[in-house]
Amino acid sequence: MNLANLNIGKRLGLGFGVICLMLVCMIATSNMMLGRINSGTDEIVNKRMPKVEITGRMLGAVDSIAIALRNAMLNEERSDREKQVEAIAAAHKDIDAMLADMDKSLQNPQARALLDRMKKQVGQYAQGQQRLLKLVNDGLDEEARQYLTDDLRPLLASLKKDVNDQAALQKSIAMEKAEEAQRTYDSTVRLMWALGVLAVGLA
Repeated sequence: MNLANLNIGKRLGLGFGVICLMLVCMIATSNMMLGRINSGTDEIVNKRMPKVEITGRMLGAVDSIAIALRNAMLNEERSDREKQVEAIAAAHKDIDAMLADMDKSLQNPQARALLDRMKKQVGQYAQGQQRLLKLVNDGLDEEARQYLTDDLRPLLASLKKDVNDQAALQKSIAMEKAEEAQRTYDSTVRLMWALGVLAVGLA
């Protein structure tokens, strides 16, 4: 088709048609890119940051257990020890709920491997606490201190390390999603400017 052979009406119609087509392409592309940015934001806000918050709460619960164990060792009053045991049970209930929540939502293989280790260590730590409390209740203070130093503290340190590693991994994934969203935004801006300039040039 030779544009020179078209009358002015057809030329205008063709020009407006091309520009309208480009506008539709710009709208479709921008919506697609915005969808990707929104998906990345949703990943950060609704998936990663809650996991980071859970790991923080879990560390707090683990520390509460350690404090309760220490209090039980320091205070020989039966009623106080019973309170410490109740505090430990409540903290374990919270930890189990947090582990279950993470188990339902974690998909990353590395995150799941860490979660499996955390579950195992929580179980071992719970068994160790029971043994320590038995030693304390039996009046075997020296054996209790030795068991706490040699067995329970290393297990606690290992558990806290894995919880911190889980938090660091979730933060790392969130940062990757944030950087991906930024790259998508930058490429969208450049593409929209290029299409806009081209549309103006054709007009």
